[in-house]
Amino acid sequence: MSEKRDFRKAYLNDFKKNPDGTYTYQGNYRIYQGQADRLPPLKLRLCALCAGMTAALLIPGFLSVPGLSGVFYVLIPYVAALALSVSAAWALGRFCAARQPLREYIYLETLPKVPGRSAAAATAAALTIIGETYFLWQNGFHGHPAQATAFLALLIVAVICGLLLYKYAKLLNNGFANQNCI
Repeated sequence: MSEKRDFRKAYLNDFKKNPDGTYTYQGNYRIYQGQADRLPPLKLRLCALCAGMTAALLIPGFLSVPGLSGVFYVLIPYVAALALSVSAAWALGRFCAARQPLREYIYLETLPKVPGRSAAAATAAALTIIGETYFLWQNGFHGHPAQATAFLALLIVAVICGLLLYKYAKLLNNGFANQNCI
């Protein structure tokens, strides 16, 4: 068990103690290889897409949607999509808050994980759309056609935002190069 703990916190080996008792980071860094003035707009685009995806998945939770109230094939993919979206938002927020150049361990825990999480969230949202459509086809709207339509529309927005976030995060991820100790 101690081996597992050591592996998870291996980045702590990159911090060295100075004679005065403080620690300094002496590990590798990641540096954006593109034009430096293009990085803030790219970060802003990623944050806007991630916020759009998360909001489009969070808002339907407050609607009275027929299939969302206890139907497992609608509820499970919806909760998975929401959880994956929040996870992608957390990683992206941590990436955007970090200063340049990025420490290697921060980079590895943030930006490379965003494309997979956003694609998985978009897939789960698409499965929710399929499940809700099937439920509505079998059982009708139960007196809530406007809310069911809004639910499906918001999920479509979430799928589009998730796929665009996947695309742009993948492009930004390819723009970072490893740099030895600075």
